[in-house]
Amino acid sequence: MIKTRYIQYIIVAILVLVAIVLLIRPYIAGVDTYYFINNICFDVPIDAPILSEFVFSILLCNILILKAIQMILFLITLFILYKIGEIYETDKYNAWLFVLISFSSLYLIFEFFGNLEDDHLAFPMLFGSIYYFIKFVKFRSLKDYAISVFLVGISCLFWKGAVIYFVFLGVSSLYYTPYLVIAVILFNSKLISTAMSLLPNLSVMENMPIIAILYMFMSIIGIFIFKSKEEISIKIFAAFTLGLALINGKFGIHVLPFMIIGIFLYIKHIDKDEERKSKFLMFWILLGFTILIGISSILMFAPTNDTFNMIDTAVQYSEDYNIRLSNDWGLGYFIWYHTQKEPQYFGHTEEYYNYENSILITSKNLTIDQNCDILEEYDKHRIMYCGAREG
Repeated sequence: MIKTRYIQYIIVAILVLVAIVLLIRPYIAGVDTYYFINNICFDVPIDAPILSEFVFSILLCNILILKAIQMILFLITLFILYKIGEIYETDKYNAWLFVLISFSSLYLIFEFFGNLEDDHLAFPMLFGSIYYFIKFVKFRSLKDYAISVFLVGISCLFWKGAVIYFVFLGVSSLYYTPYLVIAVILFNSKLISTAMSLLPNLSVMENMPIIAILYMFMSIIGIFIFKSKEEISIKIFAAFTLGLALINGKFGIHVLPFMIIGIFLYIKHIDKDEERKSKFLMFWILLGFTILIGISSILMFAPTNDTFNMIDTAVQYSEDYNIRLSNDWGLGYFIWYHTQKEPQYFGHTEEYYNYENSILITSKNLTIDQNCDILEEYDKHRIMYCGAREG
């Protein structure tokens, strides 16, 4: 088994690498992230629970500060994973290995540094809820169960999707009826609408189930290699999070603690030296591969100076032609952030409300069924002049 201090060195090296990437990247990654950044910087209204609205309203419009918040949320989550690892550690296999295993999931780095949204504010508390739930199952302390439920309740004030954890906690334990009633009372009709919002919008890449399958390969393995002696309540909770993630890829991050438990338990039960060597070699190869992809995604999904130069060009065309600017939904957030000009449209769809007589910025992979002429072409986008709709 690799020595503890070497595991700690590897974890620190990964964190330093992530920090370097954050510093050299000029902007924060993620399209929807700028929905919230526009609220921070320009008081653009957002639809978010009360505590998220409050947090975003007091943050300073400074990219470095926002990146620091991403790192803080990330480190808090790693600490919680470490605490979960302490429940399972032995003299030979300690909680630091538990943390290191977490990096073998693409979701860890991608979610915390590829976005900054209201659900990210809730992640540490939801992981904390899982920690206390596992403690409750292991040690049967109702205090731990109460803390778990309390953390879910607070999380709902940051992210409305956290309400599903009431269901997870309820079905996974013998005490579910009162807490399901509490959830219904607290959220009333919003419980149903929230549950419906968990269904995927297949026009958005991150929601596609195939994304979950690709990103969760190790997570799925982790779930299914739970040893038979593992408590059934934890398995049920794990199965629910996995099921939700396979319905909507966006929720794959919630499987992470259970994936780590599964792999950790598997490693603990490898006894033969030759088998251990081969399995560890495969693990290290996969770990390095996923870390590189995760860090690359931070750069891949961040807007660049070219993105904002393209927006400047489109705005100039709009002024020269004296017609309005129209755009893909995602670019709408960037347009507002960069120019403080209200975009023609943003939202979760590939359809445009009305883009005739406009300068249109659109993705190359979208087909425009209208009389539009290409003015500029870029790597992934094009600027078009669209005249009046025919017929």
